[in-house]
Amino acid sequence: MTKSKSPLKDFMKDDLCLIVEPSPTFSSAVQMCLKEMGIQGSQIHISRKFKDAKQVLMQKKPKLVITEYEVDGFFGIELADMQEKMYEENSRITFITTRNSSASAIAEAAEGQVDGYLLKPFTIESFRQKLLDIVDRKLNPSLYIVKLASGRTNYASGKLDNALGDFLEAKRMAKVPTLACFYTGLTFQGKGEPIKALREFQEGRTYQPLHYKCLVGEFDTLVSQKHYTNAYKVMDLIFKNYPITSKRLGHMFVTAVFTKNFKDLPVLYNLFDQLDQKPAELIELASQALITAGKISMRQNDYDSATMYFGIGVSITRRSLKYLNQVITEFVRVRAADRAQHFLNQVSEEDYGKPAYERLSLMIDELTMTEEQIVERGRKLIFEGQGTPEIFIIVVEKSAALGQGTLAESVISKAVETHPELQQALYQIMSENLPGSKSLAAG
Repeated sequence: MTKSKSPLKDFMKDDLCLIVEPSPTFSSAVQMCLKEMGIQGSQIHISRKFKDAKQVLMQKKPKLVITEYEVDGFFGIELADMQEKMYEENSRITFITTRNSSASAIAEAAEGQVDGYLLKPFTIESFRQKLLDIVDRKLNPSLYIVKLASGRTNYASGKLDNALGDFLEAKRMAKVPTLACFYTGLTFQGKGEPIKALREFQEGRTYQPLHYKCLVGEFDTLVSQKHYTNAYKVMDLIFKNYPITSKRLGHMFVTAVFTKNFKDLPVLYNLFDQLDQKPAELIELASQALITAGKISMRQNDYDSATMYFGIGVSITRRSLKYLNQVITEFVRVRAADRAQHFLNQVSEEDYGKPAYERLSLMIDELTMTEEQIVERGRKLIFEGQGTPEIFIIVVEKSAALGQGTLAESVISKAVETHPELQQALYQIMSENLPGSKSLAAG
């Protein structure tokens, strides 16, 4: 069999190449170079927009991705994140181009995801040679890379002790074993040894301070140990230099709140808003972080900031009634009726008029209505079948305080039909609030 004269063609075979580049002139030059290196035109796809590039990557799974560092405000390294999940490290190539010298340093620090980079402007010949060097490394990996690959295979198979042995051996095989440090830390994480894991990630960063994988490994470990002050310092580096995954974004919301860096919350929300997929875990982490930020602001009598943070949470949860209940309850607690009503007005059409909605509405009305009005409104809700434990308690308490014992007892009778566990508590409430009566026996 005659060996191909094109190493790139040998590597690519019939797989797709994706070029992500806004400039038609530059993308055409790269496309021509690839053709000269043996790649067929039918194997090459060009995307001008980041969104289109993501779609092609998900659907076509290109083996070679050549992308501008930043496209439409998004990091090209995010495409490397996606491609990494599709191929083994030695079976794919991600190449970054940029006009920004600081961005080239970031691309270099994304070892294990980005295989090479070039600073624009560059000659097509320098691009060709750089690409050939990468292909040669893929087709003829060093003993260090081979050992890392063995470790990854053992790790994926759950053979953590074998994986650890491979990665520790790999560390001794390289002068700058940053990637080996990352995988050693990852394995210690898998073995439930976070302190050792953290030490490995931090060692990796002594070789390359902005090493992407070591940064995220360190951040995730610090968050898992609730060391939020140190986690925030690492988070800041990730945030400024790399794309943020949905899983990590939720932990960033939590970290920002626990370190009281509330100024970051609107910025993190903008990242949330740009995500194509918003997992339930992210929504839960982000919304509860915002609830916490709002409560802290309220304790400082900063109701405007609290309203802003709660409002972001309402957007994140898509006006979830469960979330609105938390917000409204906080404002009712401090008798801020107008702010509570502001959030009640944001209830979706689907939830409007439900018992949970009516309960919140009555809680707000209790701040502004007379006792007679509250009792009448509550009684009406109960006999329309809208009673909830909170509504029963309010009506029994208010009607007893007004001396309307018969009404209070009729409400209790209605309550125990659906909430028998409330009987003793409601009679106790009536007893404590009925004028001239020290106690009433439960029926």
